Amino acid sequence: MTAFSRSLLDFQRRFPGDGACAAYLVEARWPEGFVCPACGHGKGWRLSARAFTIECAASHRQTSVTRGTVMHGAKLVLTVWFWAAYRIASDPNGISALPLQKRLGLGSYKTAWLLAHKLRRAMVAPG
Repeated sequence: MTAFSRSLLDFQRRFPGDGACAAYLVEARWPEGFVCPACGHGKGWRLSARAFTIECAASHRQTSVTRGTVMHGAKLVLTVWFWAAYRIASDPNGISALPLQKRLGLGSYKTAWLLAHKLRRAMVAPG
């Protein structure tokens, strides 16, 4: 896995869309290739009908790349999560929910607050 992006431009190049974000999550979760969490089988395929989901070739269990993360089940797109995480992690003084809402173009303060709260909690407790 590559190092943390040090500049905004580097971050934009590295994560231009949801596909790049999902690929990063796959690499972070399974650095040596997909392994089914249910049966341990090492082969699977991506489902075209369900975004960012891999189905095990043996057990046919479907696993989302966001499973077990703060992003799982959220309605926000992956790029918003990644941008928010970058802003929170890279701002030396921290960033509150209101500027986060404005900079990411989120519809409500509540969404921005929940997003920031979940990310901060995950950054403190990596497990």
